Amino acid sequence: MAVEMLKSAVLTEAAAWMDKARCKGIDPDLFHPDENDEDQVKVAKKEKAKAICAECPVRLDCLEFAINKPEKDGIWGGATKDERDKLKRKSVKRNKPIRELAIQLIRKS
Repeated sequence: MAVEMLKSAVLTEAAAWMDKARCKGIDPDLFHPDENDEDQVKVAKKEKAKAICAECPVRLDCLEFAINKPEKDGIWGGATKDERDKLKRKSVKRNKPIRELAIQLIRKS
């Protein structure tokens, strides 16, 4: 029962920022390219998704959510799965909060 309540709380918290996301209403395929897409199409989708994320008011919340959940694929908070994994490893290695490193990543992009 406690686990279900925790899951519900996490989803409720996520829903609060997701309603403000710039990607709301945009085709999710843009943020989750198909494995069968040609490389050129994957790159174009990735660049367009990252451009949308760059203008998003809840980018940090999204990125943090994807790292903590963790999301297995797609662009979240302007970062790919590999970029999120790298950020998480860096957080552990440097003993720094993910949010602090996520802010640094966002400032660089």
